[in-house]
Amino acid sequence: MALIKCPECGKEVSENAASCPNCGQPIKATMTIKEEGSQTPLRRLWIIILIAAILVIGLIVLRNKVEDAQLTPEEARELLEKQSEAHKKKLEEENQRVRELIDIIQR
Repeated sequence: MALIKCPECGKEVSENAASCPNCGQPIKATMTIKEEGSQTPLRRLWIIILIAAILVIGLIVLRNKVEDAQLTPEEARELLEKQSEAHKKKLEEENQRVRELIDIIQR
């Protein structure tokens, strides 16, 4: 036997009680109406449709973001050349540092 709150006065009442001993509010009839109202198949269907619509919209937005992030072959080539030049410059700087250190060691 579980205790529930009366929807009218808020006092704790047995779930098996026909009415609230405090205010007289019918308990079983109120619970049945609320349970039936919250569990309708139509409501479930609308919730499922809403969730599906949100997922579809999210996937469309994600797909568009991915497509926007893709580079054309020309853009990819330019980016690769810039990265290659930066890498070569870094290697040259490191080689220069190594040469300087070798000169210092040889002296």
